[in-house]
Amino acid sequence: MDEKRLYRINPQYVDLSGVELGERILDIGGGGEGIIGQLKPDSVISIDPSAEELKEAPCNAIKIVMSAEELKFIDDTFDTVTSFFTLMYIDPEKHAKVASEAYRVLKTGGSFILWDAVIPCRGSQEKDIYVIPLQVKLKEGYTVDTGYGVLWTNRVQDMDYYLEICRKAGFKVAESRADQETFFIRLVK
Repeated sequence: MDEKRLYRINPQYVDLSGVELGERILDIGGGGEGIIGQLKPDSVISIDPSAEELKEAPCNAIKIVMSAEELKFIDDTFDTVTSFFTLMYIDPEKHAKVASEAYRVLKTGGSFILWDAVIPCRGSQEKDIYVIPLQVKLKEGYTVDTGYGVLWTNRVQDMDYYLEICRKAGFKVAESRADQETFFIRLVK
């Protein structure tokens, strides 16, 4: 990758050691590092549209090539649906469909949990890839150093954007917080 294209923000820290996920978890975008699959490998079904990304995931979670906007599961299947720094890679025109599909496959009372980055408008910035260096604490004494890079556009991505989409899908907001240049949202069906 051409370093001249990369706009790196300061390293971000996400602590997953105390997060409650339930027993049946669908992880949207669970390829690559497979963070949620590493956290609860016996409870996770990881989906990703890329078989190569799923093969890279180091966890023992069940891995299925599938698109988040067209989930092949019956209604009311999962206790939790997660999206860990994934929605930034999905076409914004599909975000509402992803939220409605997450709602559909969740059991009543289930949670849709999102972690993602605040990505500002690119404006006149010459660099065109927005990079989020990330350190993820999975449990005491075990962290994963990773990062995510996405093509930088003039479209703003922030917590309010996703809150609006998810409310329209029927979710109620249970918890939301911004941490530096990332955010966390727990929504309930």
